[in-house]
Amino acid sequence: MRQDGSGRPRPIIVCMLRHLQAHQLLQIARTQGPLRSGSLEIWISADFSTETADRRRAFLSFRTQLRRLDVKFGLFEPARMWITKNGESRNFYNPEDRRAFLESLQDQTQSMETTAQTTQSTRGSSSGTSRPAPAS
Repeated sequence: MRQDGSGRPRPIIVCMLRHLQAHQLLQIARTQGPLRSGSLEIWISADFSTETADRRRAFLSFRTQLRRLDVKFGLFEPARMWITKNGESRNFYNPEDRRAFLESLQDQTQSMETTAQTTQSTRGSSSGTSRPAPAS
């Protein structure tokens, strides 16, 4: 806690000499969550440049759409989005490429919904009195 009594967390930047150890530390922090020291929580996260943070933020703006389309996705370091739908996985480094892919997924989903509605209405409109044709 800060001495001024604001209660806001104090950021501490740690530079590590070995990249592998920094990577391992971040991986452990992601899987185990915050460290606890008494009643305080200590969060460990990567420190990205403003440019990288902006690129990551651009990818995160479509999370709700991806969830609505039931698409699995992940955001990897530094700014790469991974998307999987129907067993097809793709990596995106550029938000515009991802946007085009997302639009194609929305079109596919809408056409599948239209086909399902047409099939249901066709089944519902039959009178049920027809018999299958006899086998010859």
